[in-house]
Amino acid sequence: MHRIFLFFVFFLACSRQSSDNCQSVSFEYFVSTDPIDSSYSKRAKNVVVKVIDAKDNIFSDTTDTLGRFNIVGNICFPYQARIEKIDGSSYLQMNVSVSNANGCRACHYPGGQAGRYLYIQ
Repeated sequence: MHRIFLFFVFFLACSRQSSDNCQSVSFEYFVSTDPIDSSYSKRAKNVVVKVIDAKDNIFSDTTDTLGRFNIVGNICFPYQARIEKIDGSSYLQMNVSVSNANGCRACHYPGGQAGRYLYIQ
């Protein structure tokens, strides 16, 4: 009985989805300068990645020297994403909304649903 109770308490503590379709997430991925090449030499540095959730909250991070970013927060689904150069000279925004917590890597790779990496030229 105690084991079942402890498992239930542990499950409740780790599951952070609320009744309003919001969930605590951490998306870690990268932005490339090429849609099908993810080599380190083609990673996009100093690119702002934004996630705009269903309540119009904006979560953002700027890519590091290896093009990596990390979006952390309590995001309400569905959400959209946008990547833009830090100087504002260009941007790309998703034209569909996402309704899962699997993050960018679930679709953004050659052969994935998006068919390419996150990229900006």
